[in-house]
Amino acid sequence: MLLGAVDRDVRAEEIDAMFDLAAVEHLPVVAIFSAIRTETELIDQLRLLDTGDRWGLSREVVEDLITEDVLIGVRWQTPTGLLSVPMGFGPFPTMPVTRRAPYVCLATWPGGHENPHRKKFAPDMLDFLDSALPEPLTSEQYRVVWNSSLKRTAELLSEPPDDSSFYRRVAFRLSGAVARRF
Repeated sequence: MLLGAVDRDVRAEEIDAMFDLAAVEHLPVVAIFSAIRTETELIDQLRLLDTGDRWGLSREVVEDLITEDVLIGVRWQTPTGLLSVPMGFGPFPTMPVTRRAPYVCLATWPGGHENPHRKKFAPDMLDFLDSALPEPLTSEQYRVVWNSSLKRTAELLSEPPDDSSFYRRVAFRLSGAVARRF
């Protein structure tokens, strides 16, 4: 895994370079924005990334999720032209428990469709399920790991009732108070 700590007000090209290096090395990548402390600072950083040619932001709506929170999708174009869907992490109480972290982070898989066990995927989109496995697994081993991951995620999201399917295209879930800034 490639980790990179950056400040805030980071230009898109700087994150592109980090993500491109990870793509060449076939590694997942995490950009850690250690100076971002507020949702407003995060929105400002996302807006700055969105000025780059390879970035896109969207306001997401999730069926069956009733909330005043702002759901933000992030897209990044890989060197091969695929769209990667980065996961966001952060210290904000609105973030799902499985996405809470002491710092704001953007994590993505910048490679290709390298998971031999993933049979259904959008040919032009990437997410972490497409990532190369750290070691070869049989189909049965993969199924056991997958089911264990689903079970543990559901346990973590049980209070308050939440569902990981809500966040497949959502990088950040922020309070409604910042809605006007996005």
